[in-house]
Amino acid sequence: MDLANAVRDVPVIGEVIEVLKIAEGFEPYQYEIDNLPHIGYGTLLPLTKEEAEMLLVSRFTNMCDELSKTQILTKVKNQLALKIILHMMYQMGVPNLLDFDEMFNNLAIENYSGASKEMLDSLWAKRTPERAKKLATLMSSIRKG
Repeated sequence: MDLANAVRDVPVIGEVIEVLKIAEGFEPYQYEIDNLPHIGYGTLLPLTKEEAEMLLVSRFTNMCDELSKTQILTKVKNQLALKIILHMMYQMGVPNLLDFDEMFNNLAIENYSGASKEMLDSLWAKRTPERAKKLATLMSSIRKG
């Protein structure tokens, strides 16, 4: 067997990954082995930029799937508004985003100024004022139609 090609064999990779998961064990919080920080299934920290990007894409995609099941995005009729909502979703999570009832009601009638005001009148805006103000300003710049 050519080992170089075996490494690319998807079933082999999947089998080894399953064994590694059992051998390494899962820890969602940082832990140390030999005074070196790890997380997950024995992943040494810090992450590389590429690893962090893979994690970002994976989490963002999963959150988009979760949000799409709610049908709330049917209220969003503008592409920029959608991008703002997805940005908010990643930062605060789907359950917290869904608490913005009045923002979504304003989006449904294309009242972007009203949606912006609802964004700023939130715990999220109090916790991350710079980010919230930037996104709310973008939201209020959208014109109906």
